[in-house]
Amino acid sequence: MAREEQLLSAQPGSFTVADTELNAWSASVFKFAAPPPKPKAPAAPATTAASTASKADQVKADAQEAEADLKSFGMTPASPNFHVFHDPTGPASVPFSFQVAVPMTITLLGVDIPTVYQARGVFVAGAQGPQFQPYSSYLGSARIPAAPGFAKMMFDSIAAKFAASDPAKKYADAWAKLASATVQDGGLVLVGK
Repeated sequence: MAREEQLLSAQPGSFTVADTELNAWSASVFKFAAPPPKPKAPAAPATTAASTASKADQVKADAQEAEADLKSFGMTPASPNFHVFHDPTGPASVPFSFQVAVPMTITLLGVDIPTVYQARGVFVAGAQGPQFQPYSSYLGSARIPAAPGFAKMMFDSIAAKFAASDPAKKYADAWAKLASATVQDGGLVLVGK
C-alpha cells in the first residue's frame, strides 16, 4: 500500500518495489476470473410424433451453436505474476530481467483452453512513461517468434485486457509521470520526475 501511494502521488525521487509486493498488489487489483464452462441442458425425452419435430429443431440449434463457436474467440486473463531475476538466456546487456506471467483461459471453437503467457524483458523510455520491451515470450510452451514487433504486439494485446479494467486508469496516469523504470537486483526501481 505504501509503494502504491508513492506511485500515485507522483513524488520525485526513486523507490524499489520487490516482486512479492508487485504480486500482492496484482492479486488485489486485477480480479479477473474465467467464466465457468456453459453446461448443456440434458435433452428431455420426447414422444414419437413430437420427436421428429424436436430432432429437427435440435439439429438446427446445434448447427447455430457450432457456427457461433466458430466465430467466437476469447481470452480471459487472471492476475499477472511478476518476477525479477538474473536470466542467463537473456541479452548480455541485461543483467536483470523482468518476467510477467499471466495465467489465462483462451476460448476457441467453444473450447476453454487453460494456458499461461510469459514474457521476459526490460523497460525502455516511451511516450506514456516507461514501456515494457519483451525480448522473449511464450504462450504455453510455444515460443512466440522474435519477428520485429510481434512479441511486443502480443504483449500489448494482453496488456490491453488489463488497461480496460476499472482501476487501470489511475495507475496509467501515475505510470506516465515516471521518469524511468529499471530492473535491478531486488526489484523494480521506479523514478519519479
